[in-house]
Amino acid sequence: MDIPTVNHHVGSTERVFVAHVNDLNDFYLHSELVRDSLVKLGQELYAEYSESLTKKSLGINETLNIDDYCACPSESEDWYRGLIRQIDSNGNAIVFKIDYGDVQYVPIQFLRPLHKRFIQLHRLAFHCSLVNLIKPLDGWSVKLVDEFRSRLTTTFLYAKFINYNEIRDISEVEITEKSSKTSLNNDFRTKK
Repeated sequence: MDIPTVNHHVGSTERVFVAHVNDLNDFYLHSELVRDSLVKLGQELYAEYSESLTKKSLGINETLNIDDYCACPSESEDWYRGLIRQIDSNGNAIVFKIDYGDVQYVPIQFLRPLHKRFIQLHRLAFHCSLVNLIKPLDGWSVKLVDEFRSRLTTTFLYAKFINYNEIRDISEVEITEKSSKTSLNNDFRTKK
């Protein structure tokens, strides 16, 4: 069973806030409409799993493998829904945080199998790329990615969904700030 993805209607525009940025063609946004759901999910995961860390290990029927969904604690004691991407020989896992888009390196003994009710809730972050901006062969510069990340911290940010690539599960978006007449896409198109 997969955690469902929300597909936004092509042509629709939503108020958004940033979840995580890898670069201009690989970042995650939250709809302003899910802000309360994100907080509630975090509280429910904490209530469900925080006591489980006092157990030494997983139960007999609780093994975790690559591509399994899990509940993942953070250093701040918050809990997240995760997908195990890799497990190393030292018993550590690389976990993709489904509702945020970033990855975390966690000892596997701290992970817990994700209960079915948490799998049925759709992903709260959506994977995005700036439309009509192709990554340079040598990649985006760190300075440019940092500038983009900084611009995404604006209070009033809107994403227009131009295209959805089902194979890559990514939305191509045009992002604008409330007070701006030009999109971030245009601003960064000239900075390549």
